[in-house]
Amino acid sequence: MIHYIQRVSLFLLLVFSLSACAKKPVKLVFAPKEVKMGVITKNPVKHELTVELKNKGKENAYINDVRTSCTCVKGYPQKMIIKPGEKIKVKITVDTKDFLMGEFSKDLGVYIRGNDTPTMLKISGTMKRIE
Repeated sequence: MIHYIQRVSLFLLLVFSLSACAKKPVKLVFAPKEVKMGVITKNPVKHELTVELKNKGKENAYINDVRTSCTCVKGYPQKMIIKPGEKIKVKITVDTKDFLMGEFSKDLGVYIRGNDTPTMLKISGTMKRIE
């Protein structure tokens, strides 16, 4: 019985030690989290925005991919490796050529190594006719 208790204790100690050593996921944050473009027209067709992306984690963030909800939005990070506490700029272009009149909402996601969930940015506004 004593050997059983010792084995269980050793196993629990090992599990707790490994969980304490596990890396915390890197956390990226957009500032702002949502960009409201307001009322825009199709002239100019391409609109450029710049937002900040900050690494709030304790490890380097390695950007693998930037995906958007449509081909009309493109994101260009300033660099692909973000050190802990560092802020980078992300340039975003929005091509409104095929937008319909009225409200729109688009998403941009930054994927990093080790995180399954992207850091998301929402881009919204209202398309108006040129008068």
